[in-house]
Amino acid sequence: RKPDFVWIKSTSSGSQWHNLQDSVRGAQKHLYSNAANAEDTTATGFTDFIENGYSLGSANGFNAASSNYIAWCWKMLDNNNDNAELNEVGTIVSLNSLAGQSITTYTGNGTQNATVGNGFNTQAKLVIIKNRDQGDAWFVGSPELGTNQFMELNENTAKTTNSDLNYTINSTTMQFTSASPHHMFNASGERYVMYSFHNITNYQKIG
Repeated sequence: RKPDFVWIKSTSSGSQWHNLQDSVRGAQKHLYSNAANAEDTTATGFTDFIENGYSLGSANGFNAASSNYIAWCWKMLDNNNDNAELNEVGTIVSLNSLAGQSITTYTGNGTQNATVGNGFNTQAKLVIIKNRDQGDAWFVGSPELGTNQFMELNENTAKTTNSDLNYTINSTTMQFTSASPHHMFNASGERYVMYSFHNITNYQKIG
C-alpha cells in the first residue's frame, strides 16, 4: 500500500536532520523532528507517495550520491482508498483517518477549550503536534504522562507542565484547556499538524 507518513534520516553523513513528510500536508512539505523549524518545501527532496513506497529527488537530506539513509513508513489513512477523510468532530474541522494512527491538519483559533478531532472513537494515547508556520517546539502529550504534562520532541528535557499548554485528551478529541493557548498548539490563524495514536490489541501499545 501507499504510505502516508515517512520519516527519513541519513545514516552516513553525520547529519542530525530528520525529515518528516505526510500525505495530508503534501509530499514536498517536510518538518524536522530534531528542530523547531517551521515547515519547509523542497521540490528536489521527497517528491511523492507512490504504491509500496515513495519517490525522491537528489536533495542532500533525502538522496545524496553515495549516502545511506533509513526510512520509517506508516500507513495512516484509509487503507481502501488512500484518502484523508473530513472529520468535523471538535470545534476545529480537521483532515484525518478512522484508524489506530491518524494525521490531522488544522488552523488554530486561539480560544480556551477548543477541540480538534483525531478521527478515533476512543481516547488517543499519544498526540504529537507541530506548528507549521512558526519556529516552535514539537508538543508531545499523552494521558500516560500525567495531568497537563508534556514533552518536546526536539528537546532532551524531562516531562514538564506549562499553564499555557494545559490540555486534555478526550474520547474523540484533543482539547486545549489553557486560558492563553500557546503557539505550540492553538495560536489563532496558525497552521498545525497532529499525529495521533491509540492502543489496538495485538497490534500496537503506547505506555
